[in-house]
Amino acid sequence: MRKKSFIKVFLAMFVLSVQATAQNTYPVNEVANPREGCYAFINATIVKDAQTTLTNASMITRQGKIESIGIVLTIPKDAVVVDCKGAYIYPSFIDMYSDYGTTATKTESGGFGRSSQTLS
Repeated sequence: MRKKSFIKVFLAMFVLSVQATAQNTYPVNEVANPREGCYAFINATIVKDAQTTLTNASMITRQGKIESIGIVLTIPKDAVVVDCKGAYIYPSFIDMYSDYGTTATKTESGGFGRSSQTLS
């Protein structure tokens, strides 16, 4: 009896370990696709923020993170060069609830979110 329970536990552990190390069988979403190595995007129009736009600029990324942005950059020897002539590069993370970099709006409060001005 004791031998049967040991075999059941062993088989259960084996099945769970095989499932834990199984490869992905579904395609990786493009946003979550890991970017290994170094990439240089050249000749692009890069919009850094609302006030700063660089034309004919370059952006170098390494391991999926931006390493440098500028007009005159030294391209690393191990970089995969992508010519982006006529293309735009924008920041990809936009937090619509963030007020960073914006001026505060002036509102008049009349209670419960209504304006103190009355409609006639």
